Amino acid sequence: MNLIYGQPPKIIWLKMGNQSKAATIKVLVDNHLKIKQALLTENQDCIEIL
Repeated sequence: MNLIYGQPPKIIWLKMGNQSKAATIKVLVDNHLKIKQALLTENQDCIEIL
C-alpha cells in the first residue's frame, strides 16, 4: 500500500498543553530547523516537540 499511496502523513507532536495560537506558532517557528531536519533530512515519520 505504501508503494501505491505513498508514505503516511508526517506528524509534529506538540506536547505543550493548552496554549494560544500565538504560543503554538512561536514553538513551531522556534523549532523549525529541528522539525525540518527530522522530517526531511532524517526522514522520520514523527517528531515530538516539548
